[in-house]
Amino acid sequence: MKKVYINPGHSDKDPGAVGYETERKLNVAVSQFMAEYLTANYDCQIKMNPGTMDSLFAICADANAWGADLFVSNHFNAGGGDGYEALVYGEDRVSVGKIFEKHVLAAGQNSRGVKLRPDLAVLRQTEMPAVLNEG
Repeated sequence: MKKVYINPGHSDKDPGAVGYETERKLNVAVSQFMAEYLTANYDCQIKMNPGTMDSLFAICADANAWGADLFVSNHFNAGGGDGYEALVYGEDRVSVGKIFEKHVLAAGQNSRGVKLRPDLAVLRQTEMPAVLNEG
């Protein structure tokens, strides 16, 4: 059985981008929908960061200790532009980002592509394939 660790980006202490909407609130809603969809359609286990962990190191350590097969962090980009981005650690993880991008495109949304971001802690410190989704 596959194990998917879902991290709704940011935390109760750090709401992320705030403006038209609060990023943390959107991240949690999308992550809950993702967890419900995965468990209803696939034989998998889900663990979700409850929002009380603020340390990226602690979040990655939790996913690593749990033995996740996939780490997914959901965010929303407030920096302008139009479209989804899949952020991955390195070239060997581009295929993971492409899987997510395929479904975004199938839903009729624009994509800005799969981008390498080895500087991001949740991609660098996780031991399993990881993707950071920027909606």
